[in-house]
Amino acid sequence: MGQEASVHGVYSMVMYAFHRSTQRGMALIMVLWVTAALAIVVTSIGYMVKGELRQVAAVRTGAADRAMGRAAMALALQELDASNRRRLERPERHTYLFEGTAVDVLALPLNGLLDINRAPVALLAALFQHAGGLAPDAAQNLAAALIEIRSARTPQGATAQFDAIEDLLQLPGVDYELYARLAPLITVNAGGSSQVNPYAAPPALLRVLAEGNQAAVAAFEAGRDSGTADQSGFNPAFLTSSGSNRLRLYAQPAESAQAISTVACDVTFFGRRSGALPWESQQCDAPTTPMW
Repeated sequence: MGQEASVHGVYSMVMYAFHRSTQRGMALIMVLWVTAALAIVVTSIGYMVKGELRQVAAVRTGAADRAMGRAAMALALQELDASNRRRLERPERHTYLFEGTAVDVLALPLNGLLDINRAPVALLAALFQHAGGLAPDAAQNLAAALIEIRSARTPQGATAQFDAIEDLLQLPGVDYELYARLAPLITVNAGGSSQVNPYAAPPALLRVLAEGNQAAVAAFEAGRDSGTADQSGFNPAFLTSSGSNRLRLYAQPAESAQAISTVACDVTFFGRRSGALPWESQQCDAPTTPMW
């Protein structure tokens, strides 16, 4: 009996030591798991904070760039006014320095864009087909629907025209993807022009004027800068050669190609007026693409 008790005692001590060792091992494993989890959380927070800091820095830089852009636009408008060039027929580029940063300004006659309030049905159909990617029949139907909407009468008897290009999204059949393709090419502020000045038109709109003929676009662009471009490949019914006192100005730092750094403003020149600026801004925004 004494020997059995002694063996039992030894067994109990061994088992006790084993359980204590197991508990310590489990505790160690738990500590390691908690430490690893905390390390993952800390790392994740670090990445999140760094990402937010980069985002804030980008927004801050973009805001500063757009502020410089607005200032550069004002200088360009003053320069145009001082030289009595308040009506442009061709795009003009200007560069200004602000604390060592060069800011480019592109001034375009606004009739270089297609005015959805005034463009005829054939030009609208060409826009929807060759810039929007619609089939000919769908493009024609959409153009007719647009004409119907803008020709409706308000209760006051006025024509219910589009107030902003975003109103195009109200047209049945225009989703955001189609709108995004058309937005850089259209305006509602061109004034009396129902046609497009090709010398001030972006490349995608030139394809519309050429009704999809890319060779005609290339031939025109080869001579655009010289002012003697070949327009024979364009539909003459879509074209105007007149200038405009309504301008779209783009500005961005010369070394930036980011849309966040770009600002665009539509401006109308009124000529000299005592006690007031000779121009008025219709709208300013940050476009989704850099200046072309």
